[in-house]
Amino acid sequence: MVFMLPVAVLVAAQQNAMTQDSVTYRDGLISVVLAEQRSQVRIADRLPELPRTVSRQMFQLGATKVTFDKDGLLIEKNGWKGRSRLASVPTSDVLFTPEIIAEHRAMANRGEISLNVSAMNGAVAVDDKLYMWLRWERKTGESWLEGVFELDASLEQPTTKFIGKMPGNSFATGVANDRLRLDGEELIAPVRAQEGWGLGRFKLADGTTTFEKAASQAKDAFFVPGSKMMATVRGTSYGTTIVGLWGPGFGYRETIESRGTLAGIYEPGIVVFRFGGTDVVSHGQTGAKMAIPKGAGFRAIPGGLVYWEPNANPKRVTVVDRSFINRATWAAQ
Repeated sequence: MVFMLPVAVLVAAQQNAMTQDSVTYRDGLISVVLAEQRSQVRIADRLPELPRTVSRQMFQLGATKVTFDKDGLLIEKNGWKGRSRLASVPTSDVLFTPEIIAEHRAMANRGEISLNVSAMNGAVAVDDKLYMWLRWERKTGESWLEGVFELDASLEQPTTKFIGKMPGNSFATGVANDRLRLDGEELIAPVRAQEGWGLGRFKLADGTTTFEKAASQAKDAFFVPGSKMMATVRGTSYGTTIVGLWGPGFGYRETIESRGTLAGIYEPGIVVFRFGGTDVVSHGQTGAKMAIPKGAGFRAIPGGLVYWEPNANPKRVTVVDRSFINRATWAAQ
């Protein structure tokens, strides 16, 4: 008796026998084995967006809702509401000497600064605590005061307190941004410091900080969406964009320069530039480049990239390695 294997199994069996690289597709799910690493991609999942400024950021911690916008902090819990612009922070005798407080008030009276909080660099929720990295700006838009604050949502009327400073200032602009991450028991963020720019760490247990320098300067630095890898972006006078990448194990380097519109950066270092309707992807570690077929979808995966065409109903799925060399293919029969 002869048993007929399913098409997907036959295709998988035809892959490179030495590496056992393979790819299958079924019901919206792509399953990949590449360089002995297994991964799955759901084609309905959206690609994470590059960081962007928003006008309002909201957080829900149990019964407590926290909103940050241009009017500062709004806290709501069980019918109770509290609004604060944190104007008392720059004049706090716990944080500043009388001389510094007098200077802050004089600057405010001259219209150079506002005592009200201006922006949120980022925030991280941990259980019933919300850790917020807040910023006060000059009238020119430059940051003049930044601090980390803890909001305790377990209280009947939640309050906010200052717990310390990051070891540098944020690259964030606008009212609300997402430039803060949690790494174990520490808050981490790309920061500007006197020594240059790099990764700043703030230990929640005692407020101590450390700084790991990446390079001398950067115009903008942010976390690659969905990861702890950092990226920098800067334009040149001749119309190109240069992207730099920093990650554990390989340090920082500016690896990709291109024309076109920067459309995305994805872990572990996939950079996408758009030229009209065509996406060109580059690998930050190998320098390899390839154009994604029009109408196709793609995702970075451990060890390389997978793309499928057409995007909504794949008839063909291709896996490439970090050098964008084809390693496995699935095709509908």
